[in-house]
Amino acid sequence: MNAKHLPARLLSVVNHFSETDMKTFTSLAILLLLAVALPQTLVVAQDKAKPEPLKGMAAVYKASELIQEGKPAEAVKVLDAAKGTVPAKEEWKWWQNKGTAHAELCQDDKAIVCYREVLKLNPKGPCRTILATLLQEADLGEEALDVLNKDEDPRYPEHNAILRVIIEGPFKARWPLTWPKLHHRSKGGNYVVISDIGVTDQEMDALEAEAAKLDPNDKLYAQRLAKFHKPHDDLVSAANLMELSRKEFMAFAGISQSRWPKGKRLRVFFFRDQSRFMSFEQECGGRGVSGSVLGYYTPMWRYISLFNQPGGTKVAGNITQGTIETFWHEGWHQTCHIITRRCPLWMNEGIAEFLGYGTCKDRGTNIELGLLVRAKKDSYTGYELVKEMIRLNRFIPFKEFFYYESREWNTDRVSLNYAQAWSIVYFALRGDNELFKKDFCKIFAELCKDRPATEVIPEVIDDKSMAAYEAAWIAYWKRM
Repeated sequence: MNAKHLPARLLSVVNHFSETDMKTFTSLAILLLLAVALPQTLVVAQDKAKPEPLKGMAAVYKASELIQEGKPAEAVKVLDAAKGTVPAKEEWKWWQNKGTAHAELCQDDKAIVCYREVLKLNPKGPCRTILATLLQEADLGEEALDVLNKDEDPRYPEHNAILRVIIEGPFKARWPLTWPKLHHRSKGGNYVVISDIGVTDQEMDALEAEAAKLDPNDKLYAQRLAKFHKPHDDLVSAANLMELSRKEFMAFAGISQSRWPKGKRLRVFFFRDQSRFMSFEQECGGRGVSGSVLGYYTPMWRYISLFNQPGGTKVAGNITQGTIETFWHEGWHQTCHIITRRCPLWMNEGIAEFLGYGTCKDRGTNIELGLLVRAKKDSYTGYELVKEMIRLNRFIPFKEFFYYESREWNTDRVSLNYAQAWSIVYFALRGDNELFKKDFCKIFAELCKDRPATEVIPEVIDDKSMAAYEAAWIAYWKRM
C-alpha cells in the first residue's frame, strides 16, 4: 500500500492491509499441503552414512514437511529424485507438492504445469483456486475462468468471487465487444495495464454501438472488430513507462533480467478518476482503502490499482506526477514480491521510498529514479525528517531497526520509520561508503535465494560493522 502522503494515524491501517493479504496468500498455499501431509505415525529409516533418496509417498510426505518449514528448493529436489516411484492413484499428490514448491520459489510457469497435471489426474484436486490465481497473473484469464467454472473449490467462495472480478476487469460488463481497447500489454510483455485513461465513457459507448453493427458470421468479423481495440496513446505510454520502471527496479536491486519468472505479467488497474477506482476496490473485497490514497498494491492478488491525480502536473501524456510517484513506490513492492518474499520491512519500504522520487520525460520513455527531494510544499520529506531525527538522536539503532517487523513498524513513529528506511537505502545506493553498498547488495542477493533476513543480515554484517555503518550513516546525513 502506498503511504507516502498519509497522516501517521492512517499508516498502521495501510500496512496492516498488506500484511493481512500476505498471510491469507500464505495460508492458502499451506492449506493445499494438508491433503498430502505426513502422517504422524510414518517413520522413514535412512542410512545416515549413505542416505538413499526417498521414494514413493515417503518422498511426497517429506516434501510437505520441507515446504512447511520454508524449504521449497529442497522439496523440489526430493520430489525430482522420486519421480516415477509414486503409485498411480497417488501421483496427483506428487504433482500437487511439486507445484506448491515451485509457487513458493516464484517459479509460476513450472507451478502452472504441475497444477494442470493435478487436475488431469484428479479433477477434485485441491489446487483449482491457486491454479486459476496463477493463470490470471500470467494474463491467461480465459483458462483461469475455465478452471474455476469446471468444478469450483467450495472451500474458497469469497476468494473465487474476487478472482472472477479481477479476471473480468472493470470494463468488460459495460463494453463486452470493445473492452480490449482498455486492456494493453506493455512492449516488453511484463505488464498488463487495464485503463480507461485517454477515453471517455461516451466515446466507449459509441464504439460499442458501432461494433455491435458488425456481422459475427462475416469471415472478416475478427479483423473488423480488432480495429475497435486499438489502445489510446496514453494507455500505451503508461504501459511502456511501467515496463521501463521495472527494468530500473531490477537494476537498482542488482538483479539480472534473467531472474524474472517466465510468463509472469504484472497487472495494473489504472483509472481515469477516483470514483471508478473506489468502486472497483469495493468489488474486489472492500479492504478499507482511504480516500486520500492515489493507489495501492495488494500482495494477496499481486495487482496495483491507481487513479490519475486530478489537477496534478502532467508529465507523461495525461498521466500526473503524483500518480507516477505512487506507481514507482507500489511498483517496487509488486516487483520485490515476485523476486523475493524475504525482504525485511526497512529494506522493502526504504527502497520503495527511494524509488518513489523521480523525473519522467518524453511520454515516459526517459526516467530517472532515486532523486533527493529536500523539501515539499505540502508535506515533510524524508530528508527533513531524518535530519531532525539525527539532530535529536531519535533514530532507531541499526541493530534493532534491521530486524523490525510489523508490530514495531506500525507505531506512532511510523512516519519516522519510513524516513529512516529511505535514508539508509539512499546512503547505500547514493552515498560514499562502498563497503556498506556492497553489503547492502549482498544482503538482497541472499534474500533472493529464499533465505530469511534473520539469518542473512548477521552473516553479512557483524556487530562491529553494524556500529561502524550506523556511525557513517549519521556522519553522511549531517554533511548533507
